[in-house]
Amino acid sequence: QQQQQHAPQQQQQAAAAAAPAEPKQLRTAGTWYELQSGDSVYYYNYATQATVWECPPEFHTEAVQAVKPPPSLEETGGWAEMTSGDGAKYYYHAQGNLTTWKKPATYKL
Repeated sequence: QQQQQHAPQQQQQAAAAAAPAEPKQLRTAGTWYELQSGDSVYYYNYATQATVWECPPEFHTEAVQAVKPPPSLEETGGWAEMTSGDGAKYYYHAQGNLTTWKKPATYKL
Protein backbone atom coordinates (compact mmCIF):
# COMPACT_ATOMS: atom_id res chain seq x y z
CA GLN A 1 0.00 0.00 0.00
CA GLN A 2 2.86 2.41 0.77
CA GLN A 3 4.31 1.73 -2.65
CA GLN A 4 1.02 2.72 -4.29
CA GLN A 5 0.89 6.02 -2.37
CA HIS A 6 4.33 7.02 -3.66
CA ALA A 7 3.61 6.06 -7.27
CA PRO A 8 1.89 9.37 -8.27
CA GLN A 9 4.74 11.39 -6.76
CA GLN A 10 7.31 9.28 -8.60
CA GLN A 11 5.36 9.70 -11.84
CA GLN A 12 5.27 13.48 -11.38
CA GLN A 13 9.02 13.55 -10.70
CA ALA A 14 9.71 11.42 -13.78
CA ALA A 15 7.49 13.67 -15.93
CA ALA A 16 9.28 16.79 -14.66
CA ALA A 17 12.67 15.24 -15.40
CA ALA A 18 11.55 14.27 -18.90
CA ALA A 19 10.06 17.71 -19.70
CA PRO A 20 12.12 19.61 -22.26
CA ALA A 21 14.02 22.64 -21.04
CA GLU A 22 13.10 26.09 -22.30
CA PRO A 23 15.10 26.99 -25.39
CA LYS A 24 17.95 29.44 -24.85
CA GLN A 25 17.93 32.61 -26.96
CA LEU A 26 21.33 33.14 -28.54
CA ARG A 27 20.98 36.02 -31.04
CA THR A 28 18.37 38.15 -32.79
CA ALA A 29 18.30 39.54 -36.33
CA GLY A 30 15.31 41.50 -37.56
CA THR A 31 12.23 39.47 -36.64
CA TRP A 32 14.24 36.26 -36.11
CA TYR A 33 15.47 34.60 -32.92
CA GLU A 34 18.30 32.07 -32.93
CA LEU A 35 17.41 29.48 -30.30
CA GLN A 36 19.19 26.50 -28.78
CA SER A 37 17.46 23.47 -27.31
CA GLY A 38 19.90 20.84 -26.11
CA ASP A 39 22.50 20.47 -28.87
CA SER A 40 20.17 21.73 -31.62
CA VAL A 41 20.11 25.31 -32.93
CA TYR A 42 17.06 26.55 -34.84
CA TYR A 43 15.47 29.84 -35.88
CA TYR A 44 12.06 31.30 -35.04
CA ASN A 45 10.44 34.29 -36.74
CA TYR A 46 8.06 35.94 -34.28
CA ALA A 47 6.31 37.93 -37.03
CA THR A 48 5.44 34.95 -39.23
CA GLN A 49 5.70 32.24 -36.52
CA ALA A 50 7.91 30.24 -38.89
CA THR A 51 10.48 27.84 -37.45
CA VAL A 52 13.42 26.73 -39.63
CA TRP A 53 16.67 24.80 -39.20
CA GLU A 54 18.67 26.73 -41.80
CA CYS A 55 20.15 30.08 -40.80
CA PRO A 56 18.06 32.92 -42.35
CA PRO A 57 19.92 35.52 -44.46
CA GLU A 58 19.19 38.21 -41.84
CA PHE A 59 21.87 36.61 -39.65
CA HIS A 60 24.52 37.37 -42.28
CA THR A 61 24.23 41.15 -41.79
CA GLU A 62 25.60 43.57 -39.22
CA ALA A 63 22.16 43.84 -37.58
CA VAL A 64 22.73 40.63 -35.58
CA GLN A 65 22.65 41.18 -31.83
CA ALA A 66 23.65 38.83 -29.05
CA VAL A 67 20.93 38.31 -26.48
CA LYS A 68 22.10 39.61 -23.12
CA PRO A 69 21.00 37.62 -20.09
CA PRO A 70 18.95 39.65 -17.63
CA PRO A 71 20.92 41.05 -14.68
CA SER A 72 20.82 39.08 -11.45
CA LEU A 73 18.69 40.33 -8.55
CA GLU A 74 21.93 40.91 -6.63
CA GLU A 75 23.02 43.34 -9.34
CA THR A 76 19.69 45.22 -9.19
CA GLY A 77 19.17 45.43 -5.45
CA GLY A 78 16.38 42.83 -5.60
CA TRP A 79 14.43 44.64 -8.32
CA ALA A 80 13.49 43.18 -11.71
CA GLU A 81 12.81 45.40 -14.71
CA MET A 82 9.61 44.20 -16.39
CA THR A 83 7.65 45.20 -19.48
CA SER A 84 3.88 45.62 -19.43
CA GLY A 85 1.58 44.42 -22.22
CA ASP A 86 1.69 47.84 -23.85
CA GLY A 87 5.50 47.99 -23.75
CA ALA A 88 5.94 50.29 -20.72
CA LYS A 89 8.80 49.49 -18.32
CA TYR A 90 8.10 48.95 -14.64
CA TYR A 91 10.00 47.51 -11.68
CA TYR A 92 9.05 44.59 -9.43
CA HIS A 93 10.58 43.59 -6.09
CA ALA A 94 9.55 40.00 -5.30
CA GLN A 95 10.77 39.95 -1.71
CA GLY A 96 8.70 42.99 -0.76
CA ASN A 97 5.97 42.28 -3.34
CA LEU A 98 6.31 45.86 -4.60
CA THR A 99 5.77 47.37 -8.05
CA THR A 100 6.60 50.84 -9.32
CA TRP A 101 6.70 52.69 -12.63
CA LYS A 102 9.67 54.81 -11.49
CA LYS A 103 13.16 53.33 -11.37
CA PRO A 104 13.82 52.70 -7.66
CA ALA A 105 16.76 54.49 -6.07
CA THR A 106 18.05 51.11 -4.87
CA TYR A 107 18.03 49.69 -8.42
CA LYS A 108 21.79 49.40 -8.90
CA LEU A 109 22.06 49.32 -12.72
